[in-house]
Amino acid sequence: MEFGLFFLMQRDEAWSEQAVYDSGLEQMLAAESLGYSSVWIAEHHFNDYGLCPAPPVLAAFVAARTTTLRLGMGVSLLPLHHPVDLAEELAVLDVVSGGRLDVGIGRGGTLQDYQTFQSDRADSRERVEEGIALMRRAWSALRLPGPVPLRRAAARAPEPRAATASAALHRRQQRGERGLGGAPGPAHLVVVLRADRGAAATTHALS
Repeated sequence: MEFGLFFLMQRDEAWSEQAVYDSGLEQMLAAESLGYSSVWIAEHHFNDYGLCPAPPVLAAFVAARTTTLRLGMGVSLLPLHHPVDLAEELAVLDVVSGGRLDVGIGRGGTLQDYQTFQSDRADSRERVEEGIALMRRAWSALRLPGPVPLRRAAARAPEPRAATASAALHRRQQRGERGLGGAPGPAHLVVVLRADRGAAATTHALS
């Protein structure tokens, strides 16, 4: 059994944005020496519920200062990103971290998020399904759709470990068919059941 830490990067009136980042980074950088196997960083936009809109940037900072700590996206809000762009960004993080990336995918986000990014919330579930398939093609040797052949998003093989976040029980079978595990929920402590490299990372949030 291995333990990881989940960072929402939340603030209230007593904390400045700088203080939240300083405290979060201090804990992330201490996690490895304290025996934790991973840190997971949430993506949120435009409110104090979560201050980090770019978890891969924060994770790259942590990766450069650790050696074994796994770096989890908890989760990347796929409907707010172009799947190929996100796949490339995460592939770079996986390469520079030495393969320590765990990819979490979700559709989350507030109505304000969707409106600001001009993304249709009504079909977000379908676009997550389509986006995951496109990302996995970008991480493989398969040709991406389009008139111009595109090279794969990373030189590493196999692809980064991936998981999805969903509270709907009826989605679990579909996640299993894609070879994806479940990503951690909004808890500060998560249990990570380690899978082999290239397989899905299965995670459960502690209540």
